[in-house]
Amino acid sequence: MYLKTPKRYTAKGSRRPLLNFRWLWLYLLAPLILIPAVLIWDYRDSLSQIVGDRVNKVVISLSTPTPVPTPMQDPGKELQDAFQAGRVNKAIDILRAVGDAAPNEVSVHSLVTTMLTLRSYGTNKPMLDEAVKAAQQAINANPEAPNGWISMALVLDWDGKPQEALSYAMRAKDFNDKDPMVLAVMAEIYQDLQKSDLATKMVDDAIAIAKVAQPIDRLALSHAYYVKALIVSATNGQDAVADYERAWRAATSDPPDPAIPAGYIAQYLAVGYRNALQLDKAVDLLVAAIQRDQDDPILQYQLGSVYFTKGDPNKARTYAEKCRDLDPQQIKCLRLLAILFYRDANWPQALETINKVIALDSKDPNDYLLSGLSSTNLQQCNVAVGVFQTGLTLVEPGDDKMRASLEDALRACGAGSNLIPPTPIAGDSIATPDATAKP
Repeated sequence: MYLKTPKRYTAKGSRRPLLNFRWLWLYLLAPLILIPAVLIWDYRDSLSQIVGDRVNKVVISLSTPTPVPTPMQDPGKELQDAFQAGRVNKAIDILRAVGDAAPNEVSVHSLVTTMLTLRSYGTNKPMLDEAVKAAQQAINANPEAPNGWISMALVLDWDGKPQEALSYAMRAKDFNDKDPMVLAVMAEIYQDLQKSDLATKMVDDAIAIAKVAQPIDRLALSHAYYVKALIVSATNGQDAVADYERAWRAATSDPPDPAIPAGYIAQYLAVGYRNALQLDKAVDLLVAAIQRDQDDPILQYQLGSVYFTKGDPNKARTYAEKCRDLDPQQIKCLRLLAILFYRDANWPQALETINKVIALDSKDPNDYLLSGLSSTNLQQCNVAVGVFQTGLTLVEPGDDKMRASLEDALRACGAGSNLIPPTPIAGDSIATPDATAKP
């Protein structure tokens, strides 16, 4: 016989379990929300060194991102180290991770937008598409701040949509009509809309305001000088060099700030130096620009083209190959390599490389001339004839020199003539450095 322990009496409806499974989703999500927030708060000081006041304006671009290492022990230090090492792709990935953890940080999304945009040179469509997404995140983060709106205006203008960009820029100006970056971007848009008088007045205002800011707004100042150079280059390309130099100095002066985009300025300035045959100055400039951004293929291409002009094909090939390794579909790098192969009488490599350019939908008759000449020297005249004829359909009206080159090549087809094609590098101008620029 045994005694049963009496049950504790509980009034009906009063039982309170320690865990209510209806709220299990909240228990699970709480750590996911709190941990990133605590990390951002703990590292707010180091992060602010990179994306502080300067990020209140509008900043830059890149292609397909690589995965960010997780977990980041100190995102602020990792970001600073990436910028200082010239690993801008990694820096952008870190900024994206920070933005994901703190979606309301409008300055972070604006910085990503500007970096992607200006590193796209207006020609890298995947980068521009990513920049549009980042700009929309910036607007969503704080619709009452100008940052996101001017970021979107910048990327749309560089994507060849100035009229659409203008509406976003006007919205940003409504919030702050004295923001020098807003004024600089609006000036750029007006220039693209062929309203030079408005553009000139606005960019002069942007420069004046950026200079007297405390501290000086170097990002806005450098971009404003760049826009000023674009306006000047519309009438005289070589006169624009002085403003490109001012833009470069504003971006790279002390104290060092590697987060300010400068590669897009350097490539224009390098073409100006090259056209003036100041080749050593062009080399020094591009070497410094590459140190700031070792992931930018266009800077490698520009340095290769300068060495080509200097008559150093070995160094030209070295940098053209670096450009191709960074971006295997970069037309400019492939074109330069094809020309170098051709001049070395390496017809098979020249033909293979230039045909990659044509496959990327090139509309440059020079490329068809080089492909046809390579085929001719490989005794494939039946192929070359069709290529020359296609090239003739792409010649612009009035380009008699190009038309004559293609017609001469057609006549020489099968005659064994080892013709040297015109180099596309010789056609560069300060306004459009070998077409590597915003439309």
